[in-house]
Amino acid sequence: MLFSHGLRLSFSILVSRLWGGDRPEILVRQTLQRLGMTGLKMGQFLALRSDLFPPNVTRELSLLFESVTPMEFAVVRAVIEADLGEPLTNLFSEFEPVSIAAASIAQVHLARNREGQRVAVKVQRPGLARQFDADMRNMRRFARLIDAVGVMGELSIVDGVDELTRYTRRELDFITEGETADRLRAGAACGEIVPRIHWALTGSRVLTMDFIEGVSLGRATSLLEAGNERELYRLLPDLDLPLAMHNLATASWHQLYVTGFFHADPHPGNIMLCPGNRVAFLDFGIFGEVSPMQKEVLSRYLEELVYGNLEQCVRLYAKVYGPTEMTDLAVFQAEAKSILRRWFGTLQSQAPPKERLVAKFSEEMVTVVRHQHLRISVDTLLFWRAVIVLDATVLQLWPRFDMLRELRGFFAEFRPGILDRSVQLLTPETHLATLAELAMESAGKFDEILSQVVSGRFEARVSLKESPQMRRIENRRVRSCVLGLAGISIMLLARVFAQDAVRDAIWVAAIACFALSLGYLKK
Repeated sequence: MLFSHGLRLSFSILVSRLWGGDRPEILVRQTLQRLGMTGLKMGQFLALRSDLFPPNVTRELSLLFESVTPMEFAVVRAVIEADLGEPLTNLFSEFEPVSIAAASIAQVHLARNREGQRVAVKVQRPGLARQFDADMRNMRRFARLIDAVGVMGELSIVDGVDELTRYTRRELDFITEGETADRLRAGAACGEIVPRIHWALTGSRVLTMDFIEGVSLGRATSLLEAGNERELYRLLPDLDLPLAMHNLATASWHQLYVTGFFHADPHPGNIMLCPGNRVAFLDFGIFGEVSPMQKEVLSRYLEELVYGNLEQCVRLYAKVYGPTEMTDLAVFQAEAKSILRRWFGTLQSQAPPKERLVAKFSEEMVTVVRHQHLRISVDTLLFWRAVIVLDATVLQLWPRFDMLRELRGFFAEFRPGILDRSVQLLTPETHLATLAELAMESAGKFDEILSQVVSGRFEARVSLKESPQMRRIENRRVRSCVLGLAGISIMLLARVFAQDAVRDAIWVAAIACFALSLGYLKK
């Protein structure tokens, strides 16, 4: 089926190129829609890959996130009873047969549990996991063939398929989605609502949560665009849009820059305006999590960006990505600086808020990343997607909202000092690389050296004309030196801390650095 659809797509694109017709990205989207759930999830996944595809393609594929045809009630009942092991009437005192929302994986029904509480029940379409696994097995075989031929150069299609598989499998498991909601609720900011999960009525294919009273941002935007402001305020009499948008921005930034665990799909249909100007997040199938060091680098990048520190921005931005053999770091830095200079020029002007969006320039930066073939993790892509979607969502509803000023206020209020961030990073579960990176930051110039090694610049300078074997030897020597210096820096850092537990953790990290350093020398 994939092969036949692929041939049909190739022929359609050729015809559209020669004789006109739909744009190629539209044909791709339509083909993925015809492939069913696997095609939809593939398209949704590729819509996130702004590092691989231009904006016109990712925007078109983003349409695959929209609603689809709902299941019949008999199918919904069968899924619930099979997953929860009891008749529907034993589980719920009331259950609305008509869904209130339908998507590629599941649809949502209103109900009341046996205690009479209003709940929202998310029910997965039957047979998805089996169909998806079969499709992914076939796709992986095809990807291995493409990699063997070397059609895509250094880009591994198998790795991409494996990434898509992991990304979708966690979305198909509603237990994982319920746990995601619990984690987000535990770290919720003031003014943020995350519905409570009813675990007795939840399984791998059925998810039951509190029903949230409110108006979706999508509906609120439609009412305002239609000039029906009176209806919006009838539904939410105490609505203060600037305050509600402030609460939404603060809640999202708290997830991204403080906890590092975030709702990765904050589009207008997944966010509710609630009484008291609070905001609620819904649908937790797509989430992201960045490590403490990734969070620190990304947060510092945005922090330096809003305060206009050009050199720091470029240095931090380069740390987010991994270079390949096709990367020209000098060109990347020059193009990144050019974009940021224009950004800073916009900041100093009196341009309207929509022209000063972080997201506006983030999209340009990702284009540079794509052209220079830099590697990026899916969670980091989800981070940027959340930032971009949040900016668009807020300004769509309240165009006068000054996102930049709000972001500066957020960093002033919520970002801890350097000492607090250092202690946070030096936790038992933090990886050795995180400890070493923190030591580099406290060692002044040595941070520059480590940045060159991590980004690949240092390796490129010492191995341009050498054989692969010599390159490996030189790289091991460089890593040995870096780890040795890291150990020394970490030992010096131990003097800052009076707490025995923290100091002991630092000493363990220093010893580990020295041990790894010796290991690299002996290889």
